Amino acid sequence: MELCADSLRMYPDAQLVMCAAERLACLPCVTHHIDMLIRDDVLWLFWCDRQGVIRSTGISIVRNAPYFLLVLLAMQRFNAIDWGIPESFPDNAPRDEFTLLPGASPLSADITVNWSAVIHHTFQLSGRSTRVFQGKGGSSMLAVKISHCERARLTEDEIVKLALGVTLSTTFPLKDHLPAFVYGRNLDYDSGWIREFVQSPGGDLSASCAPRLTVWEMLQPIHHLAASDFVRCWLEIVHTHRLLWQEGICHLDPSLGNTMVRMVNGTYRGVLNDWDLAHVRGKSKGDGSERIGTRVFMAIDLLCAKGSDPVERRYRHDLEAFVWILVWVFLTYDRDNVAHKVRTTSRWMSPSVGEVVDAKQLFLLGIDRCNPQPQEKWKGHWGLVRLMRHMFAELVLTPEMQRTHRQAVSPEPSDEDVYVAFWAKVDEHYMSLGDEGLQELIATRKYPGLLPPVL
Repeated sequence: MELCADSLRMYPDAQLVMCAAERLACLPCVTHHIDMLIRDDVLWLFWCDRQGVIRSTGISIVRNAPYFLLVLLAMQRFNAIDWGIPESFPDNAPRDEFTLLPGASPLSADITVNWSAVIHHTFQLSGRSTRVFQGKGGSSMLAVKISHCERARLTEDEIVKLALGVTLSTTFPLKDHLPAFVYGRNLDYDSGWIREFVQSPGGDLSASCAPRLTVWEMLQPIHHLAASDFVRCWLEIVHTHRLLWQEGICHLDPSLGNTMVRMVNGTYRGVLNDWDLAHVRGKSKGDGSERIGTRVFMAIDLLCAKGSDPVERRYRHDLEAFVWILVWVFLTYDRDNVAHKVRTTSRWMSPSVGEVVDAKQLFLLGIDRCNPQPQEKWKGHWGLVRLMRHMFAELVLTPEMQRTHRQAVSPEPSDEDVYVAFWAKVDEHYMSLGDEGLQELIATRKYPGLLPPVL
């Protein structure tokens, strides 16, 4: 719901929340925001950071005038760090120029960053609030990433390092399909200290957050490729994800922004990016049952789960997310990579989870009244979407219908059965394209270790 300026005057709490969100997003890195709310003669202080909001007890500024003046005098003496700006980071609108990375070390001495060149950003009051900026390392373009991560979680670069250390039974070149880490460090801030200091009853110290700065190789968007190259790279990413899932490294957040490409020996190769939310069995905290991910591409079963109830994360949930990426790209992007507003995919961005679920279910059933059609660029591969739609309608909707009609529910297929069925649909699609499709299929299968045996 949008609030006009007149409405916001009636809701000071809403004003304060919006001000905090804007403050936390206005500069490259802001660790916290301090604000005050005065109603009549009562004053509340608010501390807002990525872990949440802490509110003080209200005091009367009339009866406690000396304390109020003490607060004002203390705030007058705050420096940039006290106001939430880490040392060496811009404390005003950054210029369009490359400057040395803050906290430079021998490992990062030649890395520069342009804080005004924002590649990706999110506008929210809590959570990771990831922001990515353009950087340089010598003549190479880099991605400088700032993300507010839970300290108890494995860092993204630690997870990528574990993934690169996996010994595969195939010749699949895993390194070509994972992001290349350059440099990283935690910034000097922990959201847990203020909660420990004030003994906040709602402050979970185990969930304390810290901003982490990492530098990665610059990758390219996958949807900019030609249709045949896009599908090939998408399949490479799906296979990368599957191999690591088998080794206990579960990505849990497939999305369009996390499926990228790089050039390897003159050929584009798919890269599975952004491992912040990944779960490593036996090393990460918890059991990986959190309902995390990008909602636009999230599996229907995860969206349907109630409240914060844990959900058993299955391989097919992530595979379904990859299929929603395919659908999104085919319906949205034209030959010039211009995104078109389509009613079907617009409903996936609805604030109502129920509407998102309804839109995805109608699409799988093939009864979407919008009659979605692919952009011209992707029409040759729309048959793959149809096949995936039938497969996931069977996997996701059929059991729900059986439960509704009190019929015996089909047993949950194994991860391997799901993956084999997926590749059977891929083979069927390529074979339906005639000689051209057969050539693409042969070219795809030549890639070492990519596919399971032909059925």
